[in-house]
Amino acid sequence: MTSVISQNNGSVRINSAKRTTARGRVPQNLSHPKIKNKLIAMPPAYRNCYTQAMKGNNLRAAIHSFCLECVGWQRTEVTQCTSISCPLYPYRPYQIVNNEGKNAHP
Repeated sequence: MTSVISQNNGSVRINSAKRTTARGRVPQNLSHPKIKNKLIAMPPAYRNCYTQAMKGNNLRAAIHSFCLECVGWQRTEVTQCTSISCPLYPYRPYQIVNNEGKNAHP
């Protein structure tokens, strides 16, 4: 696999036949119109987390972004999530933990 690195207007672009992350995932094209529109529509405080998730290297950022988007970008709603059928429920961010170290929600 051959990579070509070019620099244009201060940004670095890597082109290759097949580019994957360390975990074997193909990163998303951050310049895709749907991704750009989603970044514009979301609160600025969560854009960096979403960008890291879309690069494919940060699973924690992916879970944070998914949960936040699910509840309309409201952090308190993620904390109060009761969707125990969601496969990400045990891993969701901002959980309330009781004194025994267990999740305080069902």
